[in-house]
Amino acid sequence: MHMKDNENLPESKQEVENEFLEDFIVEASEHIENIEMNVFTFEKEPENEEVIHSMFRSFHTVKGLAGFVEQALIENIAHKTETLLDYCRKKILKPDKNIANIILTSADYIKKICEDTSLCGDESFLEEIDKHLQKLAQEEKCPDKQAFEESPPNPEIEELTFESTKENSENNEKLAGKLPGNTPKIGEILVEEKKLDPGEVAGILEKQQKDYPDFKFGEVAIYEEKAQPKDVLNAVKKQQAKTSAKEEYMRISTEKVDNLVDMVGELVITQSLVEQFAISNFESGKSFTNNLGRMARITKDLQNLAMYLRMVPLKSTFQKITRIARDTINELEKDIDFSTSGDDTEIDRMVTEKLLDPLVHLVKNSVSHGIESEEKRIKEEKPSTGSVRLCAYNKRGNIYIEINDDGGGINTEKVYQKALDKGLIDPNRSYSDSEIHEFIMLPGFSTMEVANNISGRGVGLDVVRTEIQKNGGKVEIHSEKGRGSTFTLKIPVNHAILNGTVVNIKDSNYIIPTLNIKQIIQPKEEQWVYVKNVRSKINVRGEIIPFLPVSGLFGTQPEDEEPALIVIIELEQKYLALPVKNVIGRQEIVVKPVSENFSGLDYISGMSILGDGKVSLILDVEVMFKKKGAN
Repeated sequence: MHMKDNENLPESKQEVENEFLEDFIVEASEHIENIEMNVFTFEKEPENEEVIHSMFRSFHTVKGLAGFVEQALIENIAHKTETLLDYCRKKILKPDKNIANIILTSADYIKKICEDTSLCGDESFLEEIDKHLQKLAQEEKCPDKQAFEESPPNPEIEELTFESTKENSENNEKLAGKLPGNTPKIGEILVEEKKLDPGEVAGILEKQQKDYPDFKFGEVAIYEEKAQPKDVLNAVKKQQAKTSAKEEYMRISTEKVDNLVDMVGELVITQSLVEQFAISNFESGKSFTNNLGRMARITKDLQNLAMYLRMVPLKSTFQKITRIARDTINELEKDIDFSTSGDDTEIDRMVTEKLLDPLVHLVKNSVSHGIESEEKRIKEEKPSTGSVRLCAYNKRGNIYIEINDDGGGINTEKVYQKALDKGLIDPNRSYSDSEIHEFIMLPGFSTMEVANNISGRGVGLDVVRTEIQKNGGKVEIHSEKGRGSTFTLKIPVNHAILNGTVVNIKDSNYIIPTLNIKQIIQPKEEQWVYVKNVRSKINVRGEIIPFLPVSGLFGTQPEDEEPALIVIIELEQKYLALPVKNVIGRQEIVVKPVSENFSGLDYISGMSILGDGKVSLILDVEVMFKKKGAN
């Protein structure tokens, strides 16, 4: 009795096979990511043997795993590509750009099948695969192939192949729930868990040998209705856990993590409300104050832990960008060196998911607009190879992502004229160079004369600004004509937590990030520095600090009222004095994105609910310094 057709399998067995298929897709996707990153190195260093070996091992493993879960199409693609790489590592084929393209195409097809296994029945897709496999076979037909087949084995290569085969075999056995050595068998675990008795295990083994030679023990147990699918799956996972001394992991849905973060955020708000109520209505004794403080610390630690669960490195995003940059460079036939750094920088998963589109637009803009043609670069005595660099780093609670190119920079005259012609700006107003640079992010703006697949359709950089602002971030542009441009994205590490100082300005409470507060002083008349009978600066311990009145921040009419306190704000070793009526206190706050009603207020970076239940706006420190610079 043999059962090969999945459609005829009982529902319980299909559930197990689906679980194995999910595990395969996860592992295959990891190998494809590794292959893609290695291809980029392979193109720059075609003689790097370790890179070739690494890609060979990845395809070899994917091939073996695909065979186990009966994904013949993936198995065939991986096998053919593995053979091609084998020729490269044995120096029968010379690595070149064409081979790199073939490897990436194989990886793309495997990725598509992993994302949608129904493609295996799509005739047009199968025709594409067939053409690709023919191309692979053509590459393998090299003059030295016969010599390769007859050549004596190389001990180093054979060792590598053995290790790869061993790794592949272990992966297959892991999926099947069978591992060598002293690892307990599935039947033993089920007996230990009291899901089966020894007699039932013996009966299942006998059935397996007699009627189900192609099935695994757990599959037979499910089909014979001796064990539940969930019990077999738990036994497989328990067996896997005992085979490794490494840190254990479990798969959790992102929805559950998001719900946890939201619930902890509500807990923080409630804790603030309780604390505010207690302070206002009771004479708190020492014991009560200590317990309240302890509760606050535990709540903060819980919130930090919840946020950490949702932090992910930028590696996956940067890898996708690298692939897009490579394809764009090839399409435009430009000589550009694209590099990345800081991909281990971690950021909120909710944010990183929305970063891909803005980064794609910026990188494509740098490649197509930023880097000049090779002839022009040589004429201007610049290296013929252009450079585009994507980097990320963490600074003062924010993630900074920079896209830098050494191209021609932004042509301010051309940008200004184009914006004027399109009616996007006021012709009666004069603009600084930095303001003109911002025009390229206006909706519908483009300097391309002819649209192509890369740019020139009037969409792109306005999407960057919109998406980044939705995530509480900002975009800055720095450009020098003839030397290149740098686009800097400043994005909060997460949207959930901020240590803020609550201040009262014009009878309303606002929040200033505590990290940006240098000190708070009560000003004296002799400290003021007047310019044309107007308070312009303040002397703090011999240091003259610019003064930003409330009217300069909010754009309101000046007030004659004496400021009660001055908050000295710091940003990148620069200082600014902001007058406030009172300082309410410092606390951990839950940051919420700015609603549409406040989207027009540029000095606001977010909002939060304070302990009194009222909404307070979070002031943007960078905007404060810009407003002072404009005054």
